[in-house]
Amino acid sequence: LIAIDLAGGGFLKKSPPLLFSIITLIALLAFSILGALGRPSLFEHLYNLKVEAEFRPDSQANNIPDAADAELAEQALQFLKEPANLADESLTITRLARKLGVPARQLSKAINRVHQCSFSDFLNDRRIQRCQEIMQENKDRSLLDIMLDAGYATKSNFYKQFSKRTGLTPAAYRSKLNQYVE
Repeated sequence: LIAIDLAGGGFLKKSPPLLFSIITLIALLAFSILGALGRPSLFEHLYNLKVEAEFRPDSQANNIPDAADAELAEQALQFLKEPANLADESLTITRLARKLGVPARQLSKAINRVHQCSFSDFLNDRRIQRCQEIMQENKDRSLLDIMLDAGYATKSNFYKQFSKRTGLTPAAYRSKLNQYVE
């Protein structure tokens, strides 16, 4: 019904503003399309995606770390071995990448390829290792102090990550550790 009415010019004859709006919309679309076609750089990323897809090696081969990945992952590991750096609860992959002078995506890929885990898992693994070291060095230290020194801002996240990686709560781990020492 609408197409018949439009073909007959019913609405358009009765409503000049509607006619003007439709003509303006068509003109803007045509102008936008012609403008975009005149700037091939706008479509360059689409071409690059197509070329990458055609020449991309097997996805499994793409996950094999190279020397640059290994070096970058080692730099990240060395950075996180410093207790003050690890204790920074606001540490993100973007901040770490900035400190190492590389793009965050490059650092993320290097960690994924070398350690087969995400940055957050990599960071949490290091933090929990730090907690375990502190517990072994100083058995009387409070769990809250240990949590803060390892860079955890909340007890819930600390307990969750600790339990996930050790299979024990921090208190149970400490009890077990003290049991073996005695």
